[in-house]
Order: sequence, then structure tokens, then C-alpha cells
Amino acid sequence: MQILKTCLILILALLLNVACNPNTAAIQASSTIVASMSGEAQPFPATTTESRADQSTESDPVTSPESFFPLAPNTQWDPGNGGSEEEETSGAFSLHSNATIEKVNQFYQSALPSQGWELRFIEANHAGGVTQYWKLGMLYMSLDFTYDQTGLAIQSQWHQVDLLNVQMLPKIIPLPDQAEFVDATDTTWEVYVPLEIKAATEYYQQKAATLNWKPGSSPDRIDVICSGDCLNQTTPTYPLGVTPMPTMTPDPRQPQMLLYTMNDGNEISLEFQPHLDSTILNITLTLKNVESAGLPKDLPIYPEATDVVIAPGMVRFTAPLDLKTTVQFYSSALMGAGWKPYAGYSLDTPQLYFQEWDKGEESLRLHISSPGSSSQSSMVSIQCLQCTAP
Repeated sequence: MQILKTCLILILALLLNVACNPNTAAIQASSTIVASMSGEAQPFPATTTESRADQSTESDPVTSPESFFPLAPNTQWDPGNGGSEEEETSGAFSLHSNATIEKVNQFYQSALPSQGWELRFIEANHAGGVTQYWKLGMLYMSLDFTYDQTGLAIQSQWHQVDLLNVQMLPKIIPLPDQAEFVDATDTTWEVYVPLEIKAATEYYQQKAATLNWKPGSSPDRIDVICSGDCLNQTTPTYPLGVTPMPTMTPDPRQPQMLLYTMNDGNEISLEFQPHLDSTILNITLTLKNVESAGLPKDLPIYPEATDVVIAPGMVRFTAPLDLKTTVQFYSSALMGAGWKPYAGYSLDTPQLYFQEWDKGEESLRLHISSPGSSSQSSMVSIQCLQCTAP
């Protein structure tokens, strides 16, 4: 009873704080991650409280920038901007303005910093306008100023970087000082590196040699990553009397890619895109063993399996066996390793097997299917429901 009273008091205090500070979630977002190279290699995914940066292990709830975005003079919201749901972590909105691009551009350079936004950079876009790039804690937003037949159009895209996904990057993968996570999934990371592309590429070549990573064959040609306004390559239409600004000049420096097999057998690709005096680095991790995915070590992959896909917390593949033989193989292997079938959650038919297995505090789900009763192959999917660090 005393614990319940304490919890109620804490909840009431939190509600009072939010009521008095309605913009807290938007204005006081988590501070930008500045990555560090220090720390020993950790299993993937990270299952300890230690993170790559001094941050909470959970992303704070995000408020859409649209809800507190200032309107420049002579600027209106476009019809159809329905607003973003409170729990969304990305979105877009648009405005139109009768003001000049110079005035609106200057307005937002002055107005947004007063709300806590930091201007990352401004560059010419492909439509005779400019694009501003902003950040507020872990919120990243672009403002694309272009023209259509009615006047000045402002398109915005925004997203929140997921701190949990940031921490999925294994610590064995080095990062230069002041590298900044711009986006992240559980196996891919976009990092803004404050090094010119040649220096950034050499940095990783040296680190990979020190770590004894095995280099792979890099492709001869790397396509330029297209994002933001460059996704729209249609010919713009300008209102009467409007002279477009000079479009952006293509960067003559070529993108680079490095491929490596790390010491644990997992593969990593590093794609470098030049940007001003910095580099946009895209890291992709391809898992090759179940331990690195956070799955139990005693979980076997059938030796002759094909089409193997390993992702955080799961593995799927094709076994060259009929469904009955595949079920027998995994039932024997799991029981021999101390796993027990959970009786309350199972399904066993001629073309589908579905079973949860428990071992102490760990649990996993085994799904085996076959396209037909006479088929000599089976699709196997194993998902970790509750697994401890290997």
C-alpha cells in the first residue's frame, strides 16, 4: 500500500510539471549525441546500461515541430496539413507565402533559434531556392524554400533520432570525435562526420587495419545518395516576376565505400558522401551469427540452411527438409539444450508448426511452415521474446 501511495505521488508531481510547462517535451528534447570511440566491444544489441554516449536509453516522447512552428509574415499553412499524432517520430508539413524568399529565409534564421533550434547549415537546392537544416535536441528538420505557380512554397520534413537504435551500434565500430547521429535503425546508422571525405575514409581504413578487420571488395561506382529536395527533380514553375536563385553546384568529389568482415564474422559497409567540409557516413551492419543478434548461443541454424537472414532478436532461413523432419530437428535440439515447450501457445498442422519455448527466464518463438505436404523445404523463423545477453 505504501508503494502504491508513493507511485501516485510521483505521477501527480509529473502531471503538475507538464501542466506548468506545456512545451517541455518540445523545447527540452534530449541533447545531441556526440559519439565517443572509447569502450570495449559489446555484444549486439547492447544489453547493458552502458551506452555509446551519455544519454538515456529511451527516446523521450516527441512533439511535432508543426505544433509550435512560427509563421512568417504573409505566410499561411497549406490546406490539408492535418497535424501529426503525438506519438509520431517523423512527419512533414507545408506552407505558402506571399513574401520574398529572402525575407522568409531571414525570418526563420531569426525566429527558430529563440525556440531552441540550432541551424546546422544552409545550401542552395535544385529548384532555385534554398534549404535550411535545423536540429532541436534529437529532432532534425529541413525547410525547403521553392516556388510554384502561386508563389513561395515551404516544405518541411522532420524526424526524431531513436536513441535505442543509436545504442544498437556495436562499440567496436569506431567513430571520430564529434560525430553526430542524424538517423538510426537497428542495423543502419547515418552519421555526420566533421571530416572532409578523404580524411574520413582514411580514418576508417586505419581503424580497420588496427582492428584486423578483413577488407571486402568495394564496388567500382557509388551512386550519390539523394534525399531532401533532390528527390524532386521536376522542372519548377516560377511566378511572374520571380528570378530563381542559382541552383546547387554538384560536388565533384566522388562518394566512397568500404566493406569489411569484422572479427565476429559480421559484415559492415561504410558509405561516405562528401558534404561541404564534412562527410555523411552511412553504416550498415549485416549480422552473420545468432549471438550478435542477441539470440541464445545454443540456438542452432540448420547446417545446410539457405537464404539466412539474421536481424536483432530474430533469424529466418530455408531448411532443405520437409516440415515434419524440420520440426523433429528443432524439437530435439532445443530440448537437448534445456528448452521446454510452452503448452499454452502452440500450433501443429501438416503445413504449419508454431511453438513457444522457455528456458529459465528466456523465451523464444519457433515458426516453421511449408508450401505443401510434399515439399522438401521449410521456412524457419525464430524470434527471441525474452533473451539475456550472450
